[in-house]
Amino acid sequence: MVQESGARVLCMVQESGARVLCMVQESGARVLCMVQESGARVLCMVQESGARVLCMVQESDARVLCMVQESGARVLCMVQESGARVLCMVQESGARVLCILEESGARVLCMVQESGARVLCMVQESGARVLCMVQESGARVLCMVQESGARVLCMVQESGARVLCMVQESGARVLCMLQESGAQVLCMVQESGARVLCILQESGARVLCMVQESGARVLCMVQETGARVLCMVQESGALVLCMLQESGARVLCMVQESGARVLCMVQETGARVLCMVQESGARVLCMVQESGARVLCMVQESGARVLCMVQESGARVLCTVQESGARVLCMVQESGARVLCMLQESGAQVLCMVQESGARVLCILQESGARVLCMVQESGARVLCMVQETGARVLCMVQESGALVLCMLQESGARVLCMVQESGARVLCMVQETGARVLCMVQESGARVLCMVQESGARVLCMVQESGARVLCMVQESGARVLCTVQESGARVLCMVQENGARVLCMVQESGARVLCILQETGAWVLCMVQESGARVLCMVQETGARVLCMVQEIGARVLCILEESGARVLCILEESSERVLCILQEIGARVLCILQESGRRVLCMLQESGARVLCISRKQCTGPVHRKTKQCPVLEHIAQKLQPELYFRWVLVSLAEREWRRREWHRVERRGGAQSVMEGLRVSWRGPERHGEEQSVVERNRVSWKGSECHGGSQSVVEGLRVSWRGSECHGECRGGAQCVVEGPRVSWRGSECHGECRGGAQSVVEGLRVSWRVSLRGPVCLGGAQCVMEVPRVSWRVLWRGSVCHGGAQSVMESVMEGLRVSWRVSWRGSVCHGGAQSVMESVVEGLSVSWRGPECRGGAQCVMEGLRVSWRV
Repeated sequence: MVQESGARVLCMVQESGARVLCMVQESGARVLCMVQESGARVLCMVQESGARVLCMVQESDARVLCMVQESGARVLCMVQESGARVLCMVQESGARVLCILEESGARVLCMVQESGARVLCMVQESGARVLCMVQESGARVLCMVQESGARVLCMVQESGARVLCMVQESGARVLCMLQESGAQVLCMVQESGARVLCILQESGARVLCMVQESGARVLCMVQETGARVLCMVQESGALVLCMLQESGARVLCMVQESGARVLCMVQETGARVLCMVQESGARVLCMVQESGARVLCMVQESGARVLCMVQESGARVLCTVQESGARVLCMVQESGARVLCMLQESGAQVLCMVQESGARVLCILQESGARVLCMVQESGARVLCMVQETGARVLCMVQESGALVLCMLQESGARVLCMVQESGARVLCMVQETGARVLCMVQESGARVLCMVQESGARVLCMVQESGARVLCMVQESGARVLCTVQESGARVLCMVQENGARVLCMVQESGARVLCILQETGAWVLCMVQESGARVLCMVQETGARVLCMVQEIGARVLCILEESGARVLCILEESSERVLCILQEIGARVLCILQESGRRVLCMLQESGARVLCISRKQCTGPVHRKTKQCPVLEHIAQKLQPELYFRWVLVSLAEREWRRREWHRVERRGGAQSVMEGLRVSWRGPERHGEEQSVVERNRVSWKGSECHGGSQSVVEGLRVSWRGSECHGECRGGAQCVVEGPRVSWRGSECHGECRGGAQSVVEGLRVSWRVSLRGPVCLGGAQCVMEVPRVSWRVLWRGSVCHGGAQSVMESVMEGLRVSWRVSWRGSVCHGGAQSVMESVVEGLSVSWRGPECRGGAQCVMEGLRVSWRV
C-alpha cells in the first residue's frame, strides 16, 4: 500500500515462514521495519526528526537491542548470545555509559559518567567479587574486593575534601563517604540487623536510599554547599529518613515505624512522585505527578498515621493543611474505615481514598490536565461523590451490593463515559466492579506513563517519567523479576528507553509468551499487550483527536479493531484461528494499524489520515469475492491499489468482516439473541443473522451488555464487553456475584458460572484487582494472616515469606521491603537476622538486594551474572 499525499509508504509481505512489515513515513521521517522469520525477529525503528533508532534482533541464540537517540544522545544496546550478555548504555548529554558483560563464569559491570567523570566497574567471578569506582575530577578511587571469607575496602582521596570510613566487624559494617566539592553523599550503615544506604548526588541529581533497622540508630548529615539536608533518625520503634535538596528541588522521605514503612520520593525539577506505604497488613503505592503541582498522599493505618506531601511551585507541605495554594487535606480514621480526601483547587486535583473493612476506593480527578483515575473495590454498599466546580465536572461513584456505577459528567462538553480525552491529557480508566481491578494509563504535559498488567502468573509494572528521564521497570514472572535487563533462561527481554520526546517500552517474555510494548510520542500513545498462552492481544492507540482500540483474542479467534476519529469511526472484525502479528504504528497526523495472521494469510491494515480513513482486509492468494464454502476469491490483492480504493475496501469490509464472520463463527449455533461476539460487548449490533444496530453510538457500544442469549442493554460496563466470552447461547463467563473484572478479559479465569477465586471473607483489595489470585498464593480462599499488601502487586514475595501476620525470620527491613518489590531474593539468603554463610560484603549488601545468591561462604554455581542478580535465580 502506497499513499502519496502524506508521503507514507506501508509495505507488508507475508509468506509462509516469514513476516515482513515495513513502514516509511517521510514527513515525520519515521521508519519502522519488523522482519519475523522462523527463527529470528528483527524490529527496527528509525525516527529522524527526533533522531531515534530502536533495533531489536532476536535470533535462535542471540538478541540484539539497540536504541540511539540523537537529540538527547542516548544509546542503549543489549546483546545476548548463547554464552554472554552485553548491556551498554551511552548517554551523551550526561555522558553515562553502563556496560554489563556476562560470560560463562564472570561478570563485568562498567559505568562511565563523563560530566562528573565517574567509572564504576564490577567484576564478579566464581569465587570473588571486585568493585572498583574511579572518579577523576575529584580523584577518587574506591575498590572493594570480596573474597571467600575476607573483605577489603580501599579508598584513595586526593584533591578535594572527601571522607570515607569503613568499619567491618563480625556482625556490623559502617561505610560513610561525604564528598563536598562534587556534592555527593554516600552513607551505608550495616549492623547486625540493619542496613542503611543513602546516596545523594547533586550534579546528576540522583537519590538512592535504602534503610533497614532493627534496633536504634541516629544518622544525620547536613551538607550546606548545595542546600542539601539529609537526616535520618531511627529510634526504638520508629525510623525517619528525610532528604531535602533545594537546588535541584528533591525531597526524599522515609518513615519506618514498628509495623509500617513509608518511602516517599518527590523530585521537583522533573515533577516525580513515588510513594510506597507498607503497613502491617497493607501497602499502598501511589504516584501522582502534576504539570505545575504535585500531590502525594499516603495513609498508613496500623498506628493511625497519615503521611501526605503536597509539593507546590516552591513549597512543600507534610501532613498539614495548606491554604495559600488552596489545598485541603482531611483524613478520618475510624475503627474499621479510613478516609483520605484531598482537594486542591488552584491546580484542580481531587484525590480521595476510602478504605473500609472490606473495600477501598481511590479516585483522582485532576481538572487542568483532565485526569481521572478510579479504583473501586467493594464488598458491601458504598457511595462516594465528589463535585469539582471549577471546570464543571462531577465524578460520582455509587457502588451497591450488586451494581457499580461510575459516571463522569463533564458539562462543558456534556459527555458521560469512562474514557475521557481532554485538550492536553489522555485518560484511560477501566473499572471492574466487585473485583475492583483497574488498569489506568495517564499521559499529560508532564509526559508520564504508568501501566500495570497482571497475568495469571506474571505482573508488569512500568513507570516512565520524562523530564528528568527516570525509568522504573519491573517485570515479575512466575518466580522471577526483571528490572530493565535481559533474562535468557526464561526468554524474557525487557528494554525501556525513555527519550526527551518519546518513550519506548518493550517486554518480550517467551516462555509465557507475553509482549507489552508502549510507544509514547509527544502527542500519541501506543499500548500493546500480547499474551500468547491465553492468546489475547489488547492494543490501544489514543491520539489528540482519535482513539484506536484493538483487541485480539485467540481462544475464540477474534480480532476487534475500533478506529474512532473526531467525527467518524470504523469498526472491523477479523477472525482467525491461529497465530497472528499485531502492529500499531501511530504517526503525528496518521494512524496505521496492521494485523498479520499467517495461517489464514490474512492482512488487516488500517491507515487513517488526517481527513481520510482507509480500511483494507485482504487475503494473500485471494482472487475474488470470498465464496462462502470454497473460501476462494478471484480478485488479486494488488487491485486494491489500482481500482477505486474506497469501494474496494468497503466491499472487502462487508464481505470478509460480515459475511465471513457470520459464516465461520455462527453457522454452528443459531443465536436468536444475536450472533454475539466480543464486538457485541462494545456495541449493540447482532440481533440475528443480520446487523440491526448500525447507528448505535460509541457510548452504546461500550454500555450494552449480555445477560444470557439476549442483549438487555443493562448495567454491565465496558469491562464485560472486553471480557465476556460466549460458549453457546449463554455467557458462561458471568460470575453470578457480579465479580467479573477487566483483567480477566485478558487474563482468563472464570471456570463456570461462579467465581472460584473469590475471597469469601471479602479480603480482596485493590491489589488483588491488579494482581490476581489469592487462590494461588494462599492456603485457602481467605487471606490467612492478613499480610497481603499493595506491595504484592508489583511482586510476589510475601506469599513465601509471610506465613501469618508476621514474617518468619525477622530479617526483613525497609531495604528488603523496597528491594523485594524489585526482586525475590531474601527468601533465599536470609534465614534469620543474619545471612547464613557470612560472605556478605558492602557490595553484597547492595548487590544482594538485587541478586540473591550466596548460600554459603562462596558462590557454588559460579555462573551467576549481574543480570541474574537483577532477575533472581541462583540455581546452586
